[in-house]
Amino acid sequence: MNSKSRTLKRASAVGAAAILGVAALALAAPAASAAPCGYYKTADYDMYNHCGPGNAYLQIDQVVGNYFQCVGPGNTILRPPGDYGIWEITNAFYLRRC
Repeated sequence: MNSKSRTLKRASAVGAAAILGVAALALAAPAASAAPCGYYKTADYDMYNHCGPGNAYLQIDQVVGNYFQCVGPGNTILRPPGDYGIWEITNAFYLRRC
């Protein structure tokens, strides 16, 4: 086998490895429909998705006033559906661990 042939074989192997690496990253990527981290609203609920480890102490802002709540990792319903008027949630954010 000549050196030109070996070089071509190596280049092909490196190219195939790169393609497989990119394919593996694409498979490991999270689904686009996953809930965002932090505060978000759905059609019915006010939600908070804590993406970090441990518990999170949140400040939850309402039209008038705010309150605090400790939540665990993952999705938490902050308020079920309803008309809350001035107590409607406008934002929620991480303050510290709890």
